[in-house]
Amino acid sequence: MSLSSVDDYHDPDIDFSRVVNAWRASKNKGFESVVIANCFGPESRITTEFIRGHLQEELPAFWDDQGLPNSIVESSADGTRYLLSNSRLQRLGRGADIPDDALLFPEQEQLNQPCPWAVKSAALSAGSHLVACCGTEAHGNEFLDFGDVRDTDIGVLLDQANRSVVVRAINKLGPYFLMHFVRSYLGEERIFKDRYASVCEICEDVVHNAQSREIIKKYLPEISLIL
Repeated sequence: MSLSSVDDYHDPDIDFSRVVNAWRASKNKGFESVVIANCFGPESRITTEFIRGHLQEELPAFWDDQGLPNSIVESSADGTRYLLSNSRLQRLGRGADIPDDALLFPEQEQLNQPCPWAVKSAALSAGSHLVACCGTEAHGNEFLDFGDVRDTDIGVLLDQANRSVVVRAINKLGPYFLMHFVRSYLGEERIFKDRYASVCEICEDVVHNAQSREIIKKYLPEISLIL
């Protein structure tokens, strides 16, 4: 797969003309997929329409207007899928402090969905650990980090990951479910945000907050019975 990121945050460092050149050079080269990744908010300059206009192509978008996956993008005549991964800005990692007015918020009930990426789209961290995904900072997290691939066969680590109750809950029920499960044991205490821009934001809070982690560990048998 060939992937290029372009948005208002990359723009100061990567001239868009270079993205256009890379896009054109990727055509008919036998890639399975060629993807432009774009993050946007309500005030963004570089958006889906900006990219389509400069490429002069009606490039299919992976996400719909509600931030949910579109139907599978079909391969073009040369056998490659060309698409735009047009995700909304999220308060993750170094972007954790993005102000609310820079974000687009869906109806919160729309975030009540399983996550298809955990382990199914596993990643390798900078520290050579197999982690559940690249959507949140998973290295070192007790639920999403499965160990160093230099010490253990990756097949063993993947098997461990797929047997994890928390990962299975994220896959089958979703981070939204886990957040409300934790909330049910918090009483009046508030440890989560009032609203979220994405499923990944919820997941990051659920698996990184110390109180949330302790509740999940304490009630793992109960979660397991629900799966």
